[in-house]
Amino acid sequence: MDCFLSPDAFEPPHGQAHYSERLVRLPGSGHALEWPDTVPEPLAGIRRDEPGSLELFCPQSVFKLMPAQDEAFARVLQALPQARLHLVPHQRDSVRDWLRERMRPAMAAHGVDVDTRVVLHGLMPLDRFMSLARACDFALDSLGWSGGMTALDLLPTAAVVSAIRHGEVLVPALILAGWTVIGIAALRLWFRWEPRRS
Repeated sequence: MDCFLSPDAFEPPHGQAHYSERLVRLPGSGHALEWPDTVPEPLAGIRRDEPGSLELFCPQSVFKLMPAQDEAFARVLQALPQARLHLVPHQRDSVRDWLRERMRPAMAAHGVDVDTRVVLHGLMPLDRFMSLARACDFALDSLGWSGGMTALDLLPTAAVVSAIRHGEVLVPALILAGWTVIGIAALRLWFRWEPRRS
């Protein structure tokens, strides 16, 4: 490969140092966002009545959920016993069943029941996807794939996206760059979890 094309807004000033190819910076964010006309209502049947319950959302496809992610999810769910994790990994039941079984040992090692604490949804139309995101308290991005289109897609839902640090490049900086490109001026720093009030 002779060169790597990347949105200028998502590259640090010394971005070339992270590539063996010649970095070609394209103007803007590289994303064509289409905002919904209305903010979707939270998807019915997701929220639970138990006090303090949390619904977490990782909206990534199965090919972005590497085995290392199983351990990360298990540790999050162990630390938050009131939480359930919602995934949207694939349209086929067989693939979702395979993913559940792959996750089972890591979950069990942390005392997490994968059958009751992880909800595997099939692929869904965009409006339903956004409604699912609205019903959840916050989103977790996947290891190694954080900070791109998913974080930008979720902006209208008010879901807080927790991204992962990769070496020198801070993935949250990519998300912030995206926010800057589309004109969001305010940033709230969360030092502890606070439930979103609707």
